[in-house]
Amino acid sequence: MPHSFEKATAPVDAENWISHMEKIFDFFPQAEQERLKREYHSICQTNTETSTEFMQCFLRLAGFLGAAAGTEEEQAKNFQWGLR
Repeated sequence: MPHSFEKATAPVDAENWISHMEKIFDFFPQAEQERLKREYHSICQTNTETSTEFMQCFLRLAGFLGAAAGTEEEQAKNFQWGLR
């Protein structure tokens, strides 16, 4: 499994991680891809989840979705909507 995004020390490391995750996502069954898209677009922080934990989950899903997660601005809005 690739190192997590939050451990990337340089922008190129993050880009490589995202690229790798997009390649993995291409091999997921269509049903799994759709499940991840639904989860990403409906993600909400739980009452017991810290903002850091929520961010990690959000970034994991965005990494799997790649371009389907939207632009940086769209991702930022989706993240903000998911915060409690």
